[in-house]
Amino acid sequence: MEMLLERNVPIDGVMHGTFNDQGDLIAGPKTVNDVWNIIPFENYIVTAQLSPQEIKIAMEDVFASHEKRNLLGFELKTQGRGDNCKIASMTLANGVPLDRNKKYVIAFNSFDARSAGHHFMKLRAFLERSEAKCILHPVQTRDALIGYFQRHKIVHRMAATKPVAIAA
Repeated sequence: MEMLLERNVPIDGVMHGTFNDQGDLIAGPKTVNDVWNIIPFENYIVTAQLSPQEIKIAMEDVFASHEKRNLLGFELKTQGRGDNCKIASMTLANGVPLDRNKKYVIAFNSFDARSAGHHFMKLRAFLERSEAKCILHPVQTRDALIGYFQRHKIVHRMAATKPVAIAA
């Protein structure tokens, strides 16, 4: 989010995942090699404008795929599990209800934006529509993470405050 804001690209949320959520990032200085271990693939950042209904459908497609993704900037409350996991309610992270007539700018990595290996076909279909105003930014996800470490110097672990459904 910060890397896009530095480029005057305001966004409402970010869909992202983890490659190794079981591994620990050891305390101490980080190297470029460490960042390559966190993000081993070349991906660019993509933004698109989606309606609340499109976000809901895309995230439920993510839940059904069992791929681990989060949607930062939004608070999702879900019901059910696995293929039956549905979004019961969705607000902005600060609790403000979504405006059903508004399009929200969401950032994705380029792999997910193109379906994540045919896992997110509904998301891909939404992003292919001209109304989504999909933009491929000249920013690699790895560079965004390196920039984050450089800006913040010290990064602390964020503990979950409540159990989170898969990909929520």
